[in-house]
Amino acid sequence: MKNYNHLTNNKIKFLDEKELIQNNIYQWKEELYMIYTMSSGTLLNHEVGLADEQMCKDTLEGVNKNIKELIIKLDNFKEYIYLSNINKEKEC
Repeated sequence: MKNYNHLTNNKIKFLDEKELIQNNIYQWKEELYMIYTMSSGTLLNHEVGLADEQMCKDTLEGVNKNIKELIIKLDNFKEYIYLSNINKEKEC
């Protein structure tokens, strides 16, 4: 019974980690889609002659903001993985 509980707990942890990873991937893709949308919109406006210097500046500032947010999310996830590995080593 003890072994069964251990396996069940491991399965629950695995499913929790799987859900966490899926949520993080969704957040990362969301930031990338924002960057893609901003840059492709500005590129299109440039190609048809509607982009001005302010639009390009605003787009670059938005892209930088989204990249910064993505870096923070990736760093947080990296820290979570690091701490999870430390906790797993302590359990062994």
